[in-house]
Amino acid sequence: MTKKSLIKSESLYRGLYNYMTSGSAIYEVMNNGSKGSDYIVKNFNRKSLEIEGKTLEEVLGKSLSDLRPNIDDYGLIPVMRKVWKTGEPAYFPVKMYQDDQFSGYYETYIFRIPTGEVVTIYNDVTKQKNTEQRLVESRSQLKALVDTIPDLIWLKNPDGVYFSCNPTFERFFGAKETAIVGNTDYDFVDKDLADSFRAHDRKAMGMNRPAINEEWLTFADDGYRGLFETIKTPMKTPEGSLVGVLGIARDITMRRKAEEALLENERRYKTTQRMGRVGNWEFDLNTGRFWGSTEAKRIYGFDPGVNHSTFDEIENCIPDRERVHQALWDLIERGKPYDLEFEIRPVSGPEKRIIRSIAEVIRDDTGMPIKVAGVVQDITQSKLADQKLRSSQEKFRILFESAREALYFSSMQGNIIEANQSFISLFGVKKEDLNTLRTKDLYANPDDRLKFTKDIEKNGFVKDYEVKLTDRYGNVMDCQISATVRRSLDGSINGYQGIIRDTTEMKQKELEKERLIADLQKALAEVKKLSGLLPLCMHCKKIRDDKGYWKQMEEYLAKHSEAQFSHSICRECAEKYYPQMDIYEE
Repeated sequence: MTKKSLIKSESLYRGLYNYMTSGSAIYEVMNNGSKGSDYIVKNFNRKSLEIEGKTLEEVLGKSLSDLRPNIDDYGLIPVMRKVWKTGEPAYFPVKMYQDDQFSGYYETYIFRIPTGEVVTIYNDVTKQKNTEQRLVESRSQLKALVDTIPDLIWLKNPDGVYFSCNPTFERFFGAKETAIVGNTDYDFVDKDLADSFRAHDRKAMGMNRPAINEEWLTFADDGYRGLFETIKTPMKTPEGSLVGVLGIARDITMRRKAEEALLENERRYKTTQRMGRVGNWEFDLNTGRFWGSTEAKRIYGFDPGVNHSTFDEIENCIPDRERVHQALWDLIERGKPYDLEFEIRPVSGPEKRIIRSIAEVIRDDTGMPIKVAGVVQDITQSKLADQKLRSSQEKFRILFESAREALYFSSMQGNIIEANQSFISLFGVKKEDLNTLRTKDLYANPDDRLKFTKDIEKNGFVKDYEVKLTDRYGNVMDCQISATVRRSLDGSINGYQGIIRDTTEMKQKELEKERLIADLQKALAEVKKLSGLLPLCMHCKKIRDDKGYWKQMEEYLAKHSEAQFSHSICRECAEKYYPQMDIYEE
C-alpha cells in the first residue's frame, strides 16, 4: 500500500472515529491495569468530548480516575483489565455511573488494538433508560389506578373467558384474579345471571360500540347488594381485530337514591313555596317596571289585580331607599351580590314588615343586562322570634350567672364547655382556665366518674347523685349532682349539663344531729331501765326479766342500773338465822 493510500486510509478511519455517534476513548495501560488511575487517555473522539464537556487538550494524559473519580467502584475496570490481558473483546452491560459531576446510564464495549492500548466505545443510554423506567412506572401506575378504582373492571375474550380483573371485581366473585382468569361467568354465578352477562357482552360486540345497562349485583365476599351501571366496550387491535370486551361497572345505588331524593326535594320545595308564601319579582331594565307574583304584591300591599308597578312605587315603600337603591345598581353595574334585609311600609295591610330580598342579573346573548330577577320573603315573624330568642338567652344568662348552685355544661369527653361563677368559686378555678379543665380532675375517686357516666347515659339523667369532689387545692367536698344528657339533632348524646351542690356542711350537720340523737336515745334508755312495774316474788324476792326468767334482785338491779352491791345481813335475819353468833352485840 502506498504512503498516499495509507494517509487516505488513516484519514478515513480517523474521520469515522471522530464522527461516530458513540463515545470512544483510547487508553494506555500503566502498571497492572487494576485501577482507574492505570488507564491514561491517549485519545477521545468528538462524542466523548461532548459527553465529558471538555476539550481534547483537557483530557489527554489524564487518567480515567481523573475524569471519573468513582470509576473503581463502577465495576468496569476489572473488565478492561481482562481485555488488556487476554485481547478478547468484552461488553459491559448498562449500568448507572454517578459522582459529583456525572450521573447517567452507560453501556460499554471494550477491545484491545495491536499497539496494546485499550479502546472503549460507550453509549449514554440515560434517556432510553429513563424512558424505560417511566414506561414501567406508567404501567405500574396504571395497574395501581385500576386496582384502586372502586368500580368493577374486567376484560374477557370474545368467548367470555376472563383475561384480567381488578380487586373490586374479585370481591364480586369472591375469588382472586388468578382463580378468575381462564374461567367464565358460569363458573361463579347462577345460570340466569351468567346468561344476562353474556347477552350484554354479545350486544356490545354486535353494536361495535359501548353498550350500557343497569343491573343489581350482589357481592360474594360480604353480601353487599347494589345497583350498578355497566359499560361494556369492544376492544380491538390497531388492525381492527376483536380482542375481547372491556367491562366497567359503577355502583350507582347512592346516585339513584340521590336522584329520587332530589325529585322528592323538588316536590317539597314547591310545597314549601306555596305554604311559605315566598314571592318573586322582576325588574325590566328597558321599561323600568316591576313585575311581582301574587305573594310579592301581598307583601308590599299592592293590588293583586295590577300587573306591574313602577320603580318609584316600590321605593316609596322602603324607608331606607338609598341603601336598597345603591345595592340594586351595584348588582347591575358591578355584579356585586344582592342579598338584603330591610324594612318596608306596605301600601296596605300592616304598618311595617321586615323582608329579605335576593336578586341576580339576567343578561342577553351579548352579555348586556336586560332584567333583574329576585325573590322576596316576609321575615317579620322570624325577626320577632329572633328578638324573643335573644331576650330569652339574656334572661337565661342572668339566671345562669346569678344562680347560687354551680351550673355547668360539659362534653362527653369531660371538657368543661361553660360554667357559672358559682362553679368557678366552688372549685377555686379561674374563668380563663375553664377551657382546659376536665371533669375527671374534679373527682376524688376516678371510679366515681365512670359510674356517673354509666348511670346518666343509661337513664338520661341523675338526681342528687352523691359523690366526693375536690377543688383545685385538693380539698375534698361532699357533693350532690343533678344532671341530664345533652343530645344532638340525631338523638346521640354529645354532652352533659347539670347542677352541683356542696353538701359538706349539711353532711357534717347531719352527722352531728345523728350523734346527738344517739346520745339522747342512750340517755333515755338508761332512764327507762328501772321505770314501770317490776314483777317481784313475794317470798324469795326474785325479779322476773323481759324474757320470763326469775333473777336474783341484786343481779337484776346490777344489770339494769348503775348500782353496785356489797352483801351484809340485817339484825332480824342475824337473830333468826344465826342466833349462836352475837353479830349485833354492843
